[in-house]
Order: sequence, then structure tokens, then C-alpha cells
Amino acid sequence: MRDQMLPALRKTLQDKYHEAIFDYGNVDNPVEPRSWDTYAPLGWYGTNYVGLRGRMAILSEAYSHADFKTRVQVTHDFLVEILNYAALHADEIRRLEREADRQTTLEGAGLALRPALAVTYKLGSRGVEPVVLEVMKPPDSTSVRGRVGGGRQQLLPTGELRAYRLPVNDRFVDSLTRPLPAGYYLPPAAGEIAALLRLHGIHVQRLTAEWTDTVETLVAQISWAPREFQGHHQVIIDGTWVTAPRTLPGGTHFVSTAQPLGRLVFSLLEPEGNGLARWGAFDRYLGTEFGPGGGGAVEFPVARARRAPRAPARSLP
Repeated sequence: MRDQMLPALRKTLQDKYHEAIFDYGNVDNPVEPRSWDTYAPLGWYGTNYVGLRGRMAILSEAYSHADFKTRVQVTHDFLVEILNYAALHADEIRRLEREADRQTTLEGAGLALRPALAVTYKLGSRGVEPVVLEVMKPPDSTSVRGRVGGGRQQLLPTGELRAYRLPVNDRFVDSLTRPLPAGYYLPPAAGEIAALLRLHGIHVQRLTAEWTDTVETLVAQISWAPREFQGHHQVIIDGTWVTAPRTLPGGTHFVSTAQPLGRLVFSLLEPEGNGLARWGAFDRYLGTEFGPGGGGAVEFPVARARRAPRAPARSLP
């Protein structure tokens, strides 16, 4: 999509409609831009989430400096050409999606090499290119319009467009990787987490007898982001992985990565990433809470499986 579809759409919009489009992004300093950065590499962003499911998604936003009519027209033309491209390449898109499902399932089952996958990411650059931006300026000290809540200054648009040569950071590069496991064990009491995974369409099993095997657990150090984000103090987890035999009781949930949504399973259940643990889904199992007295070293309640269990199990509806 990044290397073929979007460049083709960009050319079509320019040649057919005389509309210049560019990769989505923002600058950290509009007065003195230093780089053009795409959206954050977080799984809860809609486009990224669809990708974790092995499907394709495109974020469409119009230039903020364009007038309303132009924004509506360009958005319409862009959407039409996305659909035209998808129809023209329908067989190839379906093939890629089927292959993604197949490869993900084989890797989780150990029938293909299990890769090391990114738990956290940083942005990577494709190089320096001209990026057309509206020139912004700080307001003068007497401007009422230039002030927002707390007295912070809001930059003012000038109406002037200028091409800045900037690094275009349009891709995600891993900053921490972990090997893909065969799956994850959740405690018997974690029924609400199993139900949440089912809402994502993920296949979950529940053991009907105990099972002993060598697993990986994380002796975790817990901390919290000091500022709330969408009503949560996000949980930050790191620590040391320990490999040891463990007897898992009947009722334990097993979530295999040998399924088409195996990448999503990994993203949601790896504790050091931006999955369910980050949003506090496991707080009650950790026995810690936000505040000066919280935190410390605890065993994270999800264990990584090296192989699928051979104990009897039933699939959750």
C-alpha cells in the first residue's frame, strides 16, 4: 500500500484532477518545521488496528489551509480513486489478505519460522523531500485571538504556502522486539479479558484439565504515566522474563497465535507494548494501583507459551 497504491493514487489525483496530495503528517514546530511525521505507531489508531488484522486501511484528511469547498472536493476525488484502484486490483488485494492470514497462522503454529515482532516502535524516514506547508507565525503580544486556555499562545496562519525540505517520517521501525510465542495463558478468573478478545474476533480456548509445561513469565516493574489520557493513567510495564515449568489449572484460558488474527493477539497481550495492559485491563491481577505507594515488582498474570497445550480444551463461544 505504502510503496505501490498510495504513490499511484497521488499520481492519479495530480494527473486527472490537478490536485496535489501528500502523505498524512504533522510538524512538531509549525514556525520552524524540522520533520514531517505521520501518525503515531499505536495499535489503537484505526488504520494501524486494521493492519494488525491483516487488512488494508487508509487515513484521509484534507489540508487545513484549503477552503471548505476544496477540502470536500479533494476528499471526494480521493475516495473515488481509492475505490477505483481497489476494484481494479481486487484479485491482488484478496490474494495478499489470504496470504497474510495463512502466513500468520503458520508462524503461530511453528510451521514457519516464528519471527521477532515489534512490541514498541519509532518513526523511520524515507528521505528528505519538499513538503508544502502554510507559513505560521506567533501572534503579537496584544492579540486576543492568539491566546488559548492557560495563556498559551496559538499560532496564526499567514495564508502563504512554502515548500520546506524535511525528512518525511512515514514508516514504523521497531524499537523493542519479542519473539512470537505459540500463544498466551490467561488466569481462569480472567473471563472478562477473554470476552474482550472474543469481541475482537480472536479465538480463545479454556482448558478443561490442568496442563504442565515450560512457559515464560514477566517479573514486571509497574509504573504509570503521570498525566491522564482518555480517562486513564496508562500503565508502563518492563522487567525480566523468566522461563520455568508451570502447572496451569483447569479453567486457564489459552489464546493461540496460530490464527489469522495472531498479530493482533500479540499486540494486545504482550505486556511491554501498547496493548490491554497499557489500558489497565490487568490491574486487579497485579495488585497495584496508581499513586505514590503503587508499583514495584510483580509477576505479570499472562504467560507466554512455547507450544500449544495438549490438554483437553473447549472453544469459547
